[in-house]
Amino acid sequence: MFMQYLLVINSSIENKYVHECVLELLSKFDEKERVLKGIFISSNAVSLCSLDCSDKALQDSYVKQALRLNLKMLVCGRAFSEAHLDKDRVQDGFELSGNMELSMLISEVDKVLEF
Repeated sequence: MFMQYLLVINSSIENKYVHECVLELLSKFDEKERVLKGIFISSNAVSLCSLDCSDKALQDSYVKQALRLNLKMLVCGRAFSEAHLDKDRVQDGFELSGNMELSMLISEVDKVLEF
């Protein structure tokens, strides 16, 4: 049996070390032993999801990993709004969502990892 995981990302895009660690971890997920059910982005990390993101290379790295793993990257709509980001400027590959989706994902996985 394989373990199912959810990643919750709250760290600002300025915290390069955390995001390097997350991307390294993402590269280790596969369909055989460790399955990633989703990525939920909230708090200080939501600027990563905007078309106006200041670090396009980091944003592209997340999008490429999500495409490779065939999963959605959900973004907390409340946090996105509180960061004064325009909901019409969400980058492709990210999807605004809320606590309902987060709760459902948490109930479906074995482990939640927060960064």
